[in-house]
Amino acid sequence: MYNEIDEFDNKKDEKKDDKQEENNDDDEQEEKKDDLNEEMNNELDENEQDNDEIQQIDMIRDYYQEKTGLNMVQIVDDLSAPNLAKLNASQSKAVHIALTRPLSLIQGPPGTGKTVVSATIVYHWVKMRQGQILVCAPSNVAVDHLTEKIAAFGAKVVRLEARTREINKSSIENLTLGYQVKIADSIDAVELHRLQKQSEYEGARDRELMEQIRQRLDVVERSILSQCDVITCTNAAAGDYRLFEMQFPYVLIDESTQSLEPESLISLVKGARHTVLVGDQNQLGPNFQTKEAAIAGLQQSLFERLILLKIEPVMLQTQYRMHPEIASFSSQQFYDGKIESGVTAEERTYRLEASQRNENQNQLNEQRELVFPWPNPDCPMMFLHSTENDKRGGTSFSNENEAKNVLKIVQHLLLKGVAPNQIGVITPYRLQIAYILNCFYKVADSSVLGKVNLFSKEQFRNIQVASVDAFQGREKDFIIFSCVRSNDRDEIGFLRDPRRLNVALTRAKYGLIILGNAEVLSNFHLWNNLLVHLKERNCLVQGSLNRMRPAQITLKQSVKLDPIQSVYLPFPSSLDVFIVLLLELLACLEVHIFEQDR
Repeated sequence: MYNEIDEFDNKKDEKKDDKQEENNDDDEQEEKKDDLNEEMNNELDENEQDNDEIQQIDMIRDYYQEKTGLNMVQIVDDLSAPNLAKLNASQSKAVHIALTRPLSLIQGPPGTGKTVVSATIVYHWVKMRQGQILVCAPSNVAVDHLTEKIAAFGAKVVRLEARTREINKSSIENLTLGYQVKIADSIDAVELHRLQKQSEYEGARDRELMEQIRQRLDVVERSILSQCDVITCTNAAAGDYRLFEMQFPYVLIDESTQSLEPESLISLVKGARHTVLVGDQNQLGPNFQTKEAAIAGLQQSLFERLILLKIEPVMLQTQYRMHPEIASFSSQQFYDGKIESGVTAEERTYRLEASQRNENQNQLNEQRELVFPWPNPDCPMMFLHSTENDKRGGTSFSNENEAKNVLKIVQHLLLKGVAPNQIGVITPYRLQIAYILNCFYKVADSSVLGKVNLFSKEQFRNIQVASVDAFQGREKDFIIFSCVRSNDRDEIGFLRDPRRLNVALTRAKYGLIILGNAEVLSNFHLWNNLLVHLKERNCLVQGSLNRMRPAQITLKQSVKLDPIQSVYLPFPSSLDVFIVLLLELLACLEVHIFEQDR
């Protein structure tokens, strides 16, 4: 009987299990059904999102086809402009952002091709034909360089400058407003030329004639300016009276981190609807003429102020200037390691010409083929440590030992065939600049090596010796950086500025040589990081140039430093701000007006 009961219970349990399995199967099917529904809903959402994106793309395509005649494939795949360098990925991104936003910031670290990017943006603006374009920069050199790039793709560009500067010959002379007036053939221009010839015969005493010339010149200049696609000028010249009645919906300011805020604002009050600021907050900022301006915070550029207001800059990330080893420290220290090199080590290795090589030497020894005896042949940079003290002269400093070493290095490079205009000497102090130039001229004036003068004044005259500030925006094959400061007080003055160091380290294409007291400089975190970087590569040396050996210096461990902070200072009061801004703006305009009236 118990067996029958057990058998019955077993069958009952089996049925329960079967039913449970059926329920589990039903649950699994429900879960699968829910998963399927969720997947389908996600696909529908994605499809809706895709449809929205497609609609946006269609709108952008229609807009660009209407305004530029370009199709969408050309815009997305290749934004490069004709007769300019082909854009890389980060450059294309920067151009795309500039074309699709009313305000954009482009950060151009050293050697990343920001001038090409700026010119390419202008190219697309010209193609859109939505109004005239104003392109500005703080210096004439920067404006001329950008003007040349813009002219390369065929835009009707006019370089506006002070009339006194139009006399000077330049590579863009034919693009200046003064030159365009000379070749103009309109009725007003013909009459102007007639009056000018008449004044040559009658002299400048006839006031009525001179007034007629001035009025006619004004008409011709305004006519030329109104008919061009692009006007380029310095920031201060954007306030020129000849532009007073003109509107510029498109404004690009190059080197904007070197511009005073009032200067930048001059170009932006002329109807700007699309604005691009190009610069690099990790390089030198604007120069200002008054201490009051610095106290009020005007050492900060508009570019930096906009970053503080949470406008994120897009950064160009491929450099084409420096040997990768020269670029590596700047990338790690100032740009979070994001800068890649678009040139190889071999492309930036400067070797002796065949005629300069010693036929008896082993040609397989690559170090002997190099133009300079680098401690590490694979890393064309070095720090030559010396402990001789600096000397004060007024408010400046010099270092005799470093100046003599600069001379020896320059002589070596010249003898190896390096062109004088491809050698640059950077030093932060005017007294050291004067001392180095004096060393150059003494050698040029004397006979050496058996009364044979190997160096001429012309050679030394073509070697640029200048401050860090003067070298920003420039490049040389070889840079020699004389730090000067060496004392028991651990005072390094200008060398504390991380921006100055960044600029100094990023001017050289093929070789960088730093002269200084490593023991003093290593007391400052940024310099210690650089010295550790060089020591790890066997590039920290001491001794004479022909007998260099590793420097016996103990360095602290390299530390991670915060990004360069903005030099923003709180304003004392709103009234102070207004007064200082007004004074600086008037100063900028006065300088330009003075240049015109000279």
